[in-house]
Amino acid sequence: MPDWFGNGPDTSPQPDRNGKTWDLFVASADGSAGYVPMSLPGTSALDISNAFAMVQSATPKLGHPVDPHSLTSKGADAYNILIKSMGVDPKDITIYQNDGDDFAAVLSRRGFDALVNSGKIQYHPGDAFLHYPYENGTRDKQENGSLHGVWLDPNVTDYVGGSGVYMQFHTDRNNPWEGGIQGMWDHLNCTFFKSGC
Repeated sequence: MPDWFGNGPDTSPQPDRNGKTWDLFVASADGSAGYVPMSLPGTSALDISNAFAMVQSATPKLGHPVDPHSLTSKGADAYNILIKSMGVDPKDITIYQNDGDDFAAVLSRRGFDALVNSGKIQYHPGDAFLHYPYENGTRDKQENGSLHGVWLDPNVTDYVGGSGVYMQFHTDRNNPWEGGIQGMWDHLNCTFFKSGC
């Protein structure tokens, strides 16, 4: 193990798998430690490990995508908002997991750009916090029935060998950021106590 001054064999820079950049030993607040590429600042070894596991799990399913017409409930609501309100082309969405109330998908870079440039979403740290290992989150600005999306950092996905932006979507009856104190309370009641959903 390296000492507090960064001395020791574990701190020596290591070339990454492509031999193009240098990885440095990092100990992160999430308790993980390991070599992390300098091109991924703020990323922990655990983030990379989780992204790799997700890409490995999802890749076989991408060859047999879920038919969007099979989506029901909140999953169908989220998909309709994504294509009708956010302007994401259905051809840029590959759904690989459908849990009824939500779905997981890979958006092409073009589809992801359409979403983030729609002007209809806003970012809050709390939108990703409860959906780990996803690293980023956003939702639209609707007070009721808001689209909630979380995703893996595309740079991390590229590093572990995936392509596109790995995302999960659902709708929330109450938007905690737009409904004031009552909206926050109603959202928490639904999330933790399954009440008022």
